[in-house]
Amino acid sequence: SALRVGGRSTGAALVGGAAYGMYLYKTDEGVERAMKAYRVMVPVVVMYRLMEAKDKLVGTTDDEWRMLDDFYAKKTVKQLGDLQGIYVKYCQTSAGFHNTFSEKWINEFRRLEDKVPPHPIETVYETIRNETGKQVEDLFSSFDKEPLGSASIGQVHKARLKETGQ
Repeated sequence: SALRVGGRSTGAALVGGAAYGMYLYKTDEGVERAMKAYRVMVPVVVMYRLMEAKDKLVGTTDDEWRMLDDFYAKKTVKQLGDLQGIYVKYCQTSAGFHNTFSEKWINEFRRLEDKVPPHPIETVYETIRNETGKQVEDLFSSFDKEPLGSASIGQVHKARLKETGQ
């Protein structure tokens, strides 16, 4: 029957979509990072929405909101900071939303204004290879593995060019 064929088609589409999603998750860093961000944020949003619903139905206390902030703010911002890039930018931007976030959240967001975790050295080397087409050791006579500083979209390493000595 048409219903059975439609059900099979829908099932095949769901399985195919799930398989393609897993393929992207395993092969596309952007998709993987986005999925990790959703895993971090969805439970937080759900809990705050539930607290809002409770507040409308029976009311809440400031202590209940503070407990929710204490439970989620630090670990959520740390996890988003670990994802780096645009997720750090979101947190840095959110640090200015005093009318939206509690002081606890604002303080955690502010940590990412000057304490961004550095990218692994392998990522730095890969970026240099991708941008220049050359290996790090072909370009530099010295390259410090520890960054002098890191930010949401890059980091600084002390290095000396082979070609010029600068």
